[in-house]
Amino acid sequence: MSANSNGFGLEDIVKGILERNGFELIEDGAWLLKHRRDPMLKGKKYYSREVTVGESAVKGKMRRVEFFTVYQDAYPDGHLYECKWQEVGGSTEDKLLKLPLDIKKTGIPTTVILDGGGFSPGIIAHLKSHVDGRTFCAVLSIVEFMIAVNRGVLGSGVIKPMLLRRKEPPQQQALWGDA
Repeated sequence: MSANSNGFGLEDIVKGILERNGFELIEDGAWLLKHRRDPMLKGKKYYSREVTVGESAVKGKMRRVEFFTVYQDAYPDGHLYECKWQEVGGSTEDKLLKLPLDIKKTGIPTTVILDGGGFSPGIIAHLKSHVDGRTFCAVLSIVEFMIAVNRGVLGSGVIKPMLLRRKEPPQQQALWGDA
């Protein structure tokens, strides 16, 4: 299996954790980013995937993150999740060197989830050295993320058992009246 397909597997795990903890998918990430502070979102949990959150700090390219969540009770400005999978050393680490600058520039609280066993201790230490607990919240493995979720980081305290029936995402127009 390729590293890219395993990266998608990591994202599927994070998606499942979010959904089991009450987060509902909003397909339009730009819309969710724009409305993240809307009082109508108070007490509700939403997420979008592959969201553009502004320019990269180094190359000026647009920065995309795997997940953007909105749950004002826990994070009034939203929360970003960067998911990176690497089984063997490689180019992914080079890209991660600039990540702390990107996080600082964006200014939205961010958690980085690294897994696959191929990240060097040096890159993990580099990233962890930039964690400030406010904007750069944490660098975690998927297991550490699950433990944090069990302790309430997503506001629910416990990962709920998988629901047998599938929920349909809410319609944006029905909730807020704009497209």
